[in-house]
Amino acid sequence: MKKVTFIITIIATIFTFIPYIVKGQTKKTFENNTRGHTVDTPYISYEEFNNISIDGRGYMKTLLTVRSIEQAIRILGNPKERNITEINSGGYKKSTELVYDGLRISYLETAANGIQLEVVEVTSDNHFLGIGGKKVHPGMPNNKLDQPLRKELNRSKAKRPDDDPHATIFIERKNGTKNKRGETILEHTEIRIEQYPGSSEVKSVTLSRII
Repeated sequence: MKKVTFIITIIATIFTFIPYIVKGQTKKTFENNTRGHTVDTPYISYEEFNNISIDGRGYMKTLLTVRSIEQAIRILGNPKERNITEINSGGYKKSTELVYDGLRISYLETAANGIQLEVVEVTSDNHFLGIGGKKVHPGMPNNKLDQPLRKELNRSKAKRPDDDPHATIFIERKNGTKNKRGETILEHTEIRIEQYPGSSEVKSVTLSRII
């Protein structure tokens, strides 16, 4: 009986530590065919997207479902500025931009679905996005990014050497839905990591959604 207990304990310990072993922004890719060229494109699951955090406190699964700007502020803290733009067109009422020191968060208010998170932009190392258990922020060296992201940065740099190299993480459709050909279906959401040209440091991290 003691031997059986010992074996079960070892197995439980191994499975407990597996999530820490595989931590990273993303190691998953899908084949993306663009203009006749197929490239491996980084993506994360919808569950991983939900667990992205802003500064380790505001998680996407919460920030995507807040019912008011005040509720978002209670999570993120008081902004330095609050900029409101009235739209009142095409089903959109207004845009509210919360500006912090090196962090910008934009919510779009719609007639049909209330307020919707539209943009999270990090431009200072005072803030970060927590993706896959790792902090991604301006100023970090690109060798701290997972291999698929480094490959995409290199590909972008080679294609347009005068522009800011960038890598994009796409988001898999909720529940891992695929099309009839078995291909990955994506949300209208992406995370763009830009790098300074002529440098190996991250310049900005931007999460954007099409509302």
